[in-house]
Amino acid sequence: MARVWEKAVCAAGSALLTVTLLAAGLGACCLPPTTEALAGATEKPDDSPYTAEQLARLARAARDYTVDFRFGAPQEALARLDGAIVEAAVVACEDPAKADEWTLRAKEAALRPQQPHNPVAQAQQLAAVSDRYALDTDALRHLDDCNRLITGAAPALALCAAGAVAAGAILARHGRQRLLGRMLVAGPAAMAAALAALAAWAAIDFMGFFSAFHGLFFPQGNWTFPIDSLLITMYPTRFWMGMGAVWAATTVVLSILCLGFGIRLNKNKGNDHD
Repeated sequence: MARVWEKAVCAAGSALLTVTLLAAGLGACCLPPTTEALAGATEKPDDSPYTAEQLARLARAARDYTVDFRFGAPQEALARLDGAIVEAAVVACEDPAKADEWTLRAKEAALRPQQPHNPVAQAQQLAAVSDRYALDTDALRHLDDCNRLITGAAPALALCAAGAVAAGAILARHGRQRLLGRMLVAGPAAMAAALAALAAWAAIDFMGFFSAFHGLFFPQGNWTFPIDSLLITMYPTRFWMGMGAVWAATTVVLSILCLGFGIRLNKNKGNDHD
């Protein structure tokens, strides 16, 4: 018979594994190649001041600002993002194919030299003309909220993963293969059930699902923006549908691997009996 503490380790390991599987999907979404692939494949509006290629590059720059740890240097992160926006604006405002999308004020703001060079101030001037040209204060504040959420959660999620591995190692070391198998089955099974429900919701009403997700993590409500704003043209609805698919696929694949290994452990002869 398994001892009480061993069953407790199994239960805790299952819970931690469930969180880890969900976090793995988030981690896949946060990788730079994921943003690059989805931004490059997502159709962009023709009336944007920027070309599709420029929007894809800006999406990567905004991803870096939003996801990467800033290590106490937020102004440097902002300067890199605004520098990318200003660089794109200088080229786009003189592109004949985009001439109709640039007002005289916007073009002057893009081409006005800053002494000394100050991409943050120049981007603010562009945003003051319209949030079509640069990220305004509200957009940057939302990205800052996302950064605090992601970088704040990352250490806790890493601890959950370490805890799941430790629980599995403890059970294996004490010869509790069946309990280890149960841990590897219970967590992924719970995650599969939750994902099935969420996937059904997203398939039926993606915008409702998207709004509920943002309302949960950003209750202050500063996550809605005009459809023609730079933030939305960089990251349209289909981009987020793709992110959801990447998240779900990553979690599902890892869950299947855990389930398969767990079932195999439970079926092996000579396992412990509890």
